[in-house]
Amino acid sequence: MKSIASLLLLLFLFIIIFSLLGMQLFGGKFNFDQTHTKRSTFDTFPQALLTVFQILTGEDWNVVMYDGIMAYGGPFFPGMLPKLIPDILLNVFLAIAVDNLASGDAGTAKDKGG
Repeated sequence: MKSIASLLLLLFLFIIIFSLLGMQLFGGKFNFDQTHTKRSTFDTFPQALLTVFQILTGEDWNVVMYDGIMAYGGPFFPGMLPKLIPDILLNVFLAIAVDNLASGDAGTAKDKGG
């Protein structure tokens, strides 16, 4: 139970950190489509939290990624750079989470065996 609580805390910190990072990188830059109001933006902190949660659940994440690439000039070198940052940080988060769960399971297996 302890490892699940620490994993949820880590997930909550992950959402907050990526919301703040998204506000720094993409705040006010998703305004190139004037035909309709964007729901997934990083303009305010609550909206950034919802956008990060939307990406984590996989609900229409590709539209947010496309908007992020277009905000930095399209699918060329500078535009693809912001896409690499979340990929790297997501891999770091997953490595920490798997290590945390693996060490928690190893501790309980030792206790049961001995």
